[in-house]
Amino acid sequence: MLFRKKLEPQTVEERSSVTMEVELTRPWPEVKWTRNAVALASGEKVEIHAEGARHRLVLHGVGFADRGFYGCETPDDKTQAKLTVESEQLGELGPRVEH
Repeated sequence: MLFRKKLEPQTVEERSSVTMEVELTRPWPEVKWTRNAVALASGEKVEIHAEGARHRLVLHGVGFADRGFYGCETPDDKTQAKLTVESEQLGELGPRVEH
């Protein structure tokens, strides 16, 4: 079972949600999602969806602890991408102009 659409690196703001999606070459009931090589399961912050050949991982309220390399595996293939989490205040720290 091979990936038609692989994971792509993403950058999100802290406390936002992020969706990671893959598409397989044909429908497959289950894939294994990982973060830094540790298996993920559905929970309060993590949603795992499977719709035919498409599989999605949704993370809610991401924080700096959620940064890392996320992966998706089938028996025959795997894909991995980096998730970067930025501080909400980053945009507010731009240069200040004195009047």
